[in-house]
Amino acid sequence: MALSTIRRAPSGLASDSQTRIFAVESKLAEMFSNLYSRGGCEQAIKIGLELAADAELNKSGRLWLYMAAAYGQQHAALVRAGNADDAALASSRNRALEAVRNAVSLDPAENLPAFRMLYDRTDTARPRGESDLVIFFGDPDFDRILLPPSHGDAI
Repeated sequence: MALSTIRRAPSGLASDSQTRIFAVESKLAEMFSNLYSRGGCEQAIKIGLELAADAELNKSGRLWLYMAAAYGQQHAALVRAGNADDAALASSRNRALEAVRNAVSLDPAENLPAFRMLYDRTDTARPRGESDLVIFFGDPDFDRILLPPSHGDAI
């Protein structure tokens, strides 16, 4: 989605077209930056939910790519902590899956390769630290969307 087509600003964002584009890009950059800071997934999710509340921004594949990564990090943190209840684990997993579906449906050419890198633990070309969705590797719902056809019955 071209950000220049966005007309209305969510609360806290400017309404002038150029200023709005800059503000949205700044929020997305802040979201991305949080994905690389310890515990930043919660802040990334907060920013993402604010942006996703806007009907136009909700159509951004990049927003949903970042949301999927943040929910994947959140889920991995819950698993590492070892004290998360089943409802919290299911929630973070389902939100990650929904974000993956949204991102892939909005921009498959850009998002599928990125997701495959973040997901496939067998990918030897995956840069160190880029593992936001590895926690879900082998989950049939994620496999159907993210694994290339050579992995079996994926789409």
